[in-house]
Amino acid sequence: MFYFGAFWKPGAFDRFACSYNLINWTYWEGEDLINSSENFDSRYAHKPFVIKHQGVVYHFYCAVDENDNRGIAVATSIDLGKSKLDFQNNK
Repeated sequence: MFYFGAFWKPGAFDRFACSYNLINWTYWEGEDLINSSENFDSRYAHKPFVIKHQGVVYHFYCAVDENDNRGIAVATSIDLGKSKLDFQNNK
């Protein structure tokens, strides 16, 4: 299960847990699944939705910048390049 956490450490963040019986859970103990890395997700990168299509894992998430602008961002398991649009500056 993917989920996001908030309020027990700074910011909001994606985590992962798995269970075979939905009663006993094993929680991910590694790094956060995704960290803010761009201007458009500089405040938060959270609330995951993950799918796999034709061998590529797509991780859609809520991106929030320092001005509290929000949008849907996507991270992929392989480098598919960057968008040429700059939504923050309306270019």
